[in-house]
Amino acid sequence: FPGAGHVAFVGADRVVKDGGSFGFGGSIPLEKATGAEVLLAFSMNGQPLRPEHGAPLRVIAPGYIGARSVKWITEIHVTAAPSDNYFQQGAYRLFPPDVTADTADHAAGTMLGEIPPNAVITTPAGGAVLAAGRTTIRGYALGGAEIARVAVSVDGGKTWQDAALRASTSPWAWRLWELDADLRAGDHDLAVRAYDTAGRTQPEDLRQVWNIKGYVNNAVHRIRIAARP
Repeated sequence: FPGAGHVAFVGADRVVKDGGSFGFGGSIPLEKATGAEVLLAFSMNGQPLRPEHGAPLRVIAPGYIGARSVKWITEIHVTAAPSDNYFQQGAYRLFPPDVTADTADHAAGTMLGEIPPNAVITTPAGGAVLAAGRTTIRGYALGGAEIARVAVSVDGGKTWQDAALRASTSPWAWRLWELDADLRAGDHDLAVRAYDTAGRTQPEDLRQVWNIKGYVNNAVHRIRIAARP
């Protein structure tokens, strides 16, 4: 219809808040909803969808926060504005670091949607003690847009090296990466950051994205390890 801009979903699970009862809900932009990657799913791995996964019908919206992949769907609406459901308009909101629970104005918070780029080191683990020399560092990256590059630092962010990316069948799947690095004997601060095809990357410090609810923490992931002769 004229002015249509969003597709809103409501689930069968009920929420009681402030004396009212309503279903969990949320919406995604119409342009996203009509993308080939967005699904109304009723099966998984060739089997009927199980209740814990949202049976009989659920949304799969890759690249958006999980709250937009509504389960147990009972209603679908095409709307001009984003969903007015509490979980879109009130609960899942992002605030600047200086906002506290007492000063938060949910109407002024930023509505969460697309996932920003993020990367994590999985191997070695933080605090690991390794033999000095050639070491393989591994992890994954993901985001709302395709991951274009992953950079790794072994000196706390002073210098960076591009990691090798494994092939991916989907822009919204985890992108596995690895880097072979020569570690001298001593302590090392490892860090990783991802870049997506839209040119976005991660903030250097957690303090830049800290917020009262802990949402969308995509600061550069850092761990400390030791290499011994």
